[in-house]
Amino acid sequence: MELRQLAYFAAVARTGTYAGAAERLQVAQPAVWRQVRQLEDELGVPLFEREGRRVRITSVGTQLLERGEQLLWAADRMQEVAANMRRGQVGVVTVGCTSSHIAGILARVTNEMRRRHPHLYVDLREFDDSIGRLQEQLVDALLIGAVDVITSAPLDDDLGLESFPLYDARITAVLPPRHPQGKQSTLPVQRLREESLLVTPLSDRSRNQVDRACRAAGFEPRIEFESSNPAALLALREQGIGTAVLADDAVPRRATPPSPVLTDDNGPLGVPVWLYLRPGVAELPVVQAFLDVARELASVTAAVSTRSRRRR
Repeated sequence: MELRQLAYFAAVARTGTYAGAAERLQVAQPAVWRQVRQLEDELGVPLFEREGRRVRITSVGTQLLERGEQLLWAADRMQEVAANMRRGQVGVVTVGCTSSHIAGILARVTNEMRRRHPHLYVDLREFDDSIGRLQEQLVDALLIGAVDVITSAPLDDDLGLESFPLYDARITAVLPPRHPQGKQSTLPVQRLREESLLVTPLSDRSRNQVDRACRAAGFEPRIEFESSNPAALLALREQGIGTAVLADDAVPRRATPPSPVLTDDNGPLGVPVWLYLRPGVAELPVVQAFLDVARELASVTAAVSTRSRRRR
């Protein structure tokens, strides 16, 4: 098995056609087809099924795609490490994360690392939840060594990973323009009873928490639209189609005025975000420097959040 075969396989899976993969890779279409067929022969399983002019990845192919992309990430990382060494950046820490975690704290951690340790490099590897297995993808990447640390909602303690909390992502109601309750700092979840909701998929932990809170308050949430893309939900909200329910770290800071935090009888709704380390990686100087900065900024974030709640 060659990395080139995995790269061609991934390109076909993401574009849905051999022609699209060839265009993306800037190679001839027959070359893509041959490499994918060779990979199927070596693995002994079908990776795609034809649907007219397009191809559909098989269930086995979907599972192998995750592992294959992790191997490609690991290979890319080796090249980047070598390139950084050539530039004099002798240390690299690779972080598996989501775009919301970058906005929530990792952008600040990266900036502070550059200020304090200009010879060290933070490599942010963004994962998405397009197939509904975000946490499993992150953990797999961590355990095979594709990344050094990951940020995630709380994981199972049985994994035995060293970890610490970074911040709490509060769940907000981004109300339509000129909504009468738009200037409140908090909003009881009961107030969503009459709202049309624009929400993330059920695989998202914040969505599940809101659904449970609504049912505990005695009503079923009225879902108008569902998307894993916050920008899509905010665009619909801007047109007055409904209320976007999103964790605050998924809302661009300049996209809307501050939105009320949803609350239930136990207080604000939110999802804790933790940092997890690959076993043994904490001994590396570059990782230790990253952890020191992350812990410091996490402490500052927690203090600011506490003061904000007291003012409310």
